[in-house]
Amino acid sequence: MEKVKLKDIATINGTTFRTNGFDEILYLDTSSVTKGVFGDFMHLSKNDKIPSRAKRAVKNNTIVYSTVRPNLEHLGIFSEPKENVVVSTGFATIDVNEKKTEPKFVYYNLTQSKFTNALHTIATNNVSSYPSINPSDLENLEITLPPLPTQKSISSVLSLLDDKIELNRNINAELEALARTLYEWYFVQNRKKEWKVEKLGEILKFEKGSEPGSSAYSDTQENENFVKFYRVGDIDGNCNTWVDKTAHDLVFVKPDDVVVTFDGSVGKMGIGLEGAISGGLQKISDPTDKFSNALIWLIFSDAKIVATIEQYATGSVLKHASGAIKYLELPIPDTTTLSAFSKVVKPIFAQIVQNRQQSAELAKLRDFLLPMLMNGEVVVKYPAN
Repeated sequence: MEKVKLKDIATINGTTFRTNGFDEILYLDTSSVTKGVFGDFMHLSKNDKIPSRAKRAVKNNTIVYSTVRPNLEHLGIFSEPKENVVVSTGFATIDVNEKKTEPKFVYYNLTQSKFTNALHTIATNNVSSYPSINPSDLENLEITLPPLPTQKSISSVLSLLDDKIELNRNINAELEALARTLYEWYFVQNRKKEWKVEKLGEILKFEKGSEPGSSAYSDTQENENFVKFYRVGDIDGNCNTWVDKTAHDLVFVKPDDVVVTFDGSVGKMGIGLEGAISGGLQKISDPTDKFSNALIWLIFSDAKIVATIEQYATGSVLKHASGAIKYLELPIPDTTTLSAFSKVVKPIFAQIVQNRQQSAELAKLRDFLLPMLMNGEVVVKYPAN
C-alpha cells in the first residue's frame, strides 16, 4: 500500500475546451450529475449564447467533481464522451495517470463519505459567499494505493454493482415511456366528449409532509427507529438524512406512493421513496381506490399538470405551489375505462418500483463495501484461469 496525494497521480483542470469547429456543443452543469448519474446535457448550437462557464474539456475516464457544496455529491466519471462535450468551471476535472493508477479506483475513493465530509468542512469554512473548495483542496487529498491489479479488481466489483443500477435505470426509462404512451392513448387520443372535467383536489387526497426541524436530522441511521427523511432535493430518491420516527409527528410514505414537490423546485414527482417527507412534499392518493397509484403517477407526469403547478406557484425566490392544487383538473373517464387502464398499467408501475428498490439496495451494498475494499478489510480474489 502506498499513500499519495491526488496531485501526484492526476492532473486537475488540465485542458480548456475549444468551441471552434463544432456546430453543436453538449454542456454539463454541476447540477446535472449526482453520485455518478449523469442527467441531461444542454444542447447548444454555434449560434446560441454559450455560457461563460462552459470551459472545461473532458475525455475518457475524466472525473468531474463540483467545487461548490461538496456534500451534494455532484461528481461522476466520463466513459468515452463525445468530442463536443464541455463541462462547467464549477467542476474540477481530474485526469488520472493511467500507467500507475486505475481512474475508477480514484473515482470510487472520492465517493467515500470521509472525503465528502472533509471537503465539505473545508468548503463551509471558506470565506466565499457560498460553501466551496479550491482545486488545491482536491490536489492535497491523500489516497492509499494498492498495486494496480488490486485497484482494477476493486473497481471491477464496484462497477458491476453500478452497471446493474444503470441497467435498471435504462429499463425503467423504457417502461416509463411505454406507460406514458398508454396514458396518451387512453386519456388523450380516445377522450370521450361525455367525460366530465373534475378538480383533482376534490377527488384525490393531498397530504402535506411535516418538518421536525434541522436539529432532528441525522446523517446516519442511528438505530432501527430512524427512517429516511426526504426533502425537496431528495425527490429523486438520493436521501442522506434520517429522523427518529418515534420522536416526531411525521408523514410516512412507502415505495408505491406518489410524492410531488410543492415548494422550491415545484412539480417534480417521485416514487420508490420509503420513510417520511418534509413540508415541501405532498403524498397524493385516492382513499376510494378508484384511482390507482399507477394512474396518479402518470397524471402527475403529465406536462399539462406540471405546467399548471408551475403557473400558479407564488414567490420570487422560493416557490410555493400548494395554491395550485385548486386549479388542477382533468377529464375523468367512466369507471370501466379507469379500471381497464389500471389493469394494464399496474404491472408496469410495479416493475418500475421494484427496479428502483433493487437499485437502492445495490447502492446500499456498494456503499457498505466501498470503505472495506479501500482499506483492505475485504480482499477481492478471483479464481485462477
